[in-house]
Formats: sequence, structure tokens, C-alpha cells
Amino acid sequence: MGVGKAGLGGGQQQVAGQGQLEAELLPAALALAADMVSALPEALRAYKRVLNEGECLPLGEALALEKRHSRDWARHQSAEALEQRRTAVQARGREQTQ
Repeated sequence: MGVGKAGLGGGQQQVAGQGQLEAELLPAALALAADMVSALPEALRAYKRVLNEGECLPLGEALALEKRHSRDWARHQSAEALEQRRTAVQARGREQTQ
């Protein structure tokens, strides 16, 4: 049996249910992209750095790395900026659940 449309052997077999998965994948990917775009650009870049640094670490170490970066990020934000971001995140969450 092939894997995907091209398959490992170069054939054109399709995995059962793959069409349905592909139909669900695009809307999910677009929703994720929209969510990412709504993040602060500098926060998104900082999180990307954490992902790059932690991708090869064991889970516990990666989580500790994320926690350190998160604390460092928060330390460099003003109380007003954090409050504005908290309010924006809560509003976005309410929109996503409606």
C-alpha cells in the first residue's frame, strides 16, 4: 500500500480517508495561521527562538527552557503592556469560543 498520493514506491495509491483528512487540514492550518498572525510580532519571534532551541531537547528540559524564556520576556515588559496584552488575549479567546 502506498503512503500518500505518491506513495513510497512512486505509485498513485491513496490511503483510505486521506481525502477527508486533506479537506480538514487546510481550514485547520488557516485557523492556526490566523491565530499566529494575531500574536505580537516580537513575541512570535521570541517563541520561534524557543522552539528552535528546544526542539532537540528532552521534554522536561524543553519545558524548563520555555519557562525561563517566558519569565525573561515578562521581566522586560511594563505592567501596562502586560495588562493590555492580557486583555487582548482574553478578547481573542472569547471570539474563538463563539
